[in-house]
Amino acid sequence: MSFVAPALPYIMAAGTALSAFSAIQQGNAMASAERYNASIEEQNAANARAVAATQESDIKYKAGLQLGAEKAIAAASGADPNEGSPLQLMTDTAQQTTLDALRAKYQGDVGATNFLNQAQLDRYNAAQDQRSGLLKAGASILNGATSYALYSSRYGAGGGTSGMGPYVA
Repeated sequence: MSFVAPALPYIMAAGTALSAFSAIQQGNAMASAERYNASIEEQNAANARAVAATQESDIKYKAGLQLGAEKAIAAASGADPNEGSPLQLMTDTAQQTTLDALRAKYQGDVGATNFLNQAQLDRYNAAQDQRSGLLKAGASILNGATSYALYSSRYGAGGGTSGMGPYVA
């Protein structure tokens, strides 16, 4: 009598359990990686906003310097900086630098939104990975149960040797 035959149902159960456990662990590991990616994307969004705020601040600061220089040049040349061409030049400079500052802020907001959208997708994928792991575990259990049922119907629930062909001692 073969020593494997009586142990075969237990081996099948162990293999099924290991396969199910592995599927759950794999799903959890993938979900964990996706959640980590989401947190990195959120950090990137915050960084994008911070960089944009710094650029906006720099543009405004440089605009103030530029406007001061334009006013000083106009005054040094004897022109009234509060009227005519000097005033028009400073108005144009103020408008352009305001647009530049707004553009920098907008680009930061768009970048941050893109990072946040990716973070949301990563969290969704994490949930899907966990569900997938559970479904694969369920499939493993069903496959194991089916294999055991086929084995039992063919060889009997006790794993005896009657009708076992090559497993007969």
